Amino acid sequence: MKVTGEYMGKRDDMLLEVVEKEQNRKLVTRQTEGQFKLWESGHEFQGGPNKIVLLLFIRLNMNYQLLERLVTS
Repeated sequence: MKVTGEYMGKRDDMLLEVVEKEQNRKLVTRQTEGQFKLWESGHEFQGGPNKIVLLLFIRLNMNYQLLERLVTS
C-alpha cells in the first residue's frame, strides 16, 4: 500500500507491504520503499458491538529509523 505523510516538515510517500494479517484482529506492515531506514508497524484491533456504539481499541507498535541525509550548502 502507498502511504503519504509529513515527516520532519517534508511531505513524502512510502510503500508498505503487509507481512501478517488476521481479519478484524491484526495487521503488520513493513516499508519496502521510503524515507526510513527501517519501518515496521503492528496494529491489533479489539472491540465489538453493543446496543448503541461499536467500541474499537487499537494498539500500535512501531519501529523506525530515519535515513541519514547529507545536507550541503
